Amino acid sequence: MYSEKLENLINHALADGVLTEKEKQVLLRNAEAEGIDPDEFEMALDAKMNELKPHPLQTSTTGKKTALDTLLQLLEDVEQRENEKLTKEIEKLLKQAKIVEYAKIAGSIASTVINVATGGIGGVLLKMILPGDGKKREIEEKIKELTRNTKERIKSKKDDIISSFPLPTSKEEILELISYCDLKKYLESIWMEKFKSTISCAKINYSNDKIFLAEISRYEQQYKHEQEQYHHEQKRKKEMIFKRVAALIIVFVVVAGIGILLAVQSNSKAKSKEKARLERINEDLNLAVKKRDLDEAEALATQLAWQYESEWDRCEDEKEAWDIKRGKRLKPILKVRKNRENSRLKQILTNANLAIKNNNLNEAEILANQLIWNYENEWDHCYNEKEAWDKKQREIVKSILKIRKDQEKSRLEQIIYNLNFVINNNRLDEAEILANQLTWQYESEWDRCEDEKKAWDEERGKIIKTIRKIKDSNKGSILNSIGNKVKDFFK
Repeated sequence: MYSEKLENLINHALADGVLTEKEKQVLLRNAEAEGIDPDEFEMALDAKMNELKPHPLQTSTTGKKTALDTLLQLLEDVEQRENEKLTKEIEKLLKQAKIVEYAKIAGSIASTVINVATGGIGGVLLKMILPGDGKKREIEEKIKELTRNTKERIKSKKDDIISSFPLPTSKEEILELISYCDLKKYLESIWMEKFKSTISCAKINYSNDKIFLAEISRYEQQYKHEQEQYHHEQKRKKEMIFKRVAALIIVFVVVAGIGILLAVQSNSKAKSKEKARLERINEDLNLAVKKRDLDEAEALATQLAWQYESEWDRCEDEKEAWDIKRGKRLKPILKVRKNRENSRLKQILTNANLAIKNNNLNEAEILANQLIWNYENEWDHCYNEKEAWDKKQREIVKSILKIRKDQEKSRLEQIIYNLNFVINNNRLDEAEILANQLTWQYESEWDRCEDEKKAWDEERGKIIKTIRKIKDSNKGSILNSIGNKVKDFFK
């Protein structure tokens, strides 16, 4: 199975029937150098050791180890080796983390014990005192992961050993193995497979031994009987489940039917109640129209909306029917309201034109500000009417502004006329006072008259500059006259 060199090393190491740790390490290094899996090689070594040295606890009455003893010993050795490796890995992890408060113990799991055993067969438990900080919790998770991986590895190796274990040579050992598999076959699937394969191989190898075949058939028939009982029990359970589900479905259908019937009745009553409510509103609406109370009529008409619905009936038809009815009732009301608003604005427009004609511009401006369409509702925002009356408002405001601007211009032109008169009469101080009055004063919310203000401010500045220049010129003429008179006096 291995190279000649490795086989010789194994034979020399096992010649005295004892395998020391040093010899084991030398063999493992040579096996790894030849590309052999260390775990498989170690398992093979243990098997050879078991062949040389019988296990003291598992021997037959003759003192000779049976095939089953060998198999169980192999399984126990695998578990022991993996647990030792796990313990070393955990100790290494704890030393790296500088945790010294731990101890190896055996027994049941307590609240502060992390179970690093594998399947509960001769396991090793590690008791740790871990504070509640994040780092220690991380270490605990790593230990759990190592434990989980070890359990999986042990199971995988045990399954390989069990499935590959050869058929014993003696009939007694075959029956012993079959009997043990029979006990374990419902605990783990691998024992079930071993049970079947052992029986099949035994039947082939001992096909001529009727007594032995009868003994094996007894186990086989018992297994078939158990399987029949199992399938019968499963079938009975399925039938029971089916009957219970059917009963539940029947109960559900009956309850649902009653619920639907009650819901339909309740829905019908609620729809009748909603219809009666809307009919009462419609009657009140008719009364408000007769009284010509359009505000009340419009408010009632807006309430003609179907509100009831349920998860079974959205009442789409009823909603649509009452929406149409609401629209029909609102249309004449809205028409009257719009006519009234139109009449109100026409009267304001007439009064504004009359005020302009009578030169009462202040009143005309007040009336022009009132030329705004005020009526609207949620169905008609009256955008066309608002735009039309905004246009009329702008037209009349434009007329008022033209008149007011012409008046302001006439006032300022009169000041200029008076200014020219006083300047010609050399009344310059009075002229300067009049010049300071050349300020455009009129403005409105529609026109701030910025251009006119700027133009007349420039005009005022020019006139004041001219007046001051004339004043300075006159002062020079007076001084020259006085100087000439003084000269004449001294002559």
